[in-house]
Amino acid sequence: MSGNPWAQWLDRYDTVPYQLSRKQGWDAFVNAGSRPRFEVLTRAEMRALNADVLADYNEARCVWNANPATIKTQQLARAFDVLEQVMASNRRDGDKLRGAAVIDAEPGLGKTTIATRFAREVHRREYRRHSPETPDGSQRLPVAFVRD
Repeated sequence: MSGNPWAQWLDRYDTVPYQLSRKQGWDAFVNAGSRPRFEVLTRAEMRALNADVLADYNEARCVWNANPATIKTQQLARAFDVLEQVMASNRRDGDKLRGAAVIDAEPGLGKTTIATRFAREVHRREYRRHSPETPDGSQRLPVAFVRD
């Protein structure tokens, strides 16, 4: 492996082409860890880099800036609370009505972020409670992401 730390960072944390509507893509998203905090260089430190290392640093910086961590704002926490209330109705026996939720808003306001982050938490919680495998050894899939 290269001695270039930014090439190494890109090898490990470059853009991930998750296909959330496919089992493998959803599973990769659910089990992915967060990117580690990105080291920001000063202008003087950047000037000291050779051209290839600087190019990799700038590419890594682009990946980092394009994929900010999700911050659990009051709005996101409130949406999660409402979704948890709806999910509580899913604990009812099969002969009873169960709830559903629709997330509606203008484009770019976080609908997909709310849905995917909440679903990931539910998925991880189900794995923790019941294991990633069913009693017969099949993979447990507590969440499916369906995209229109």
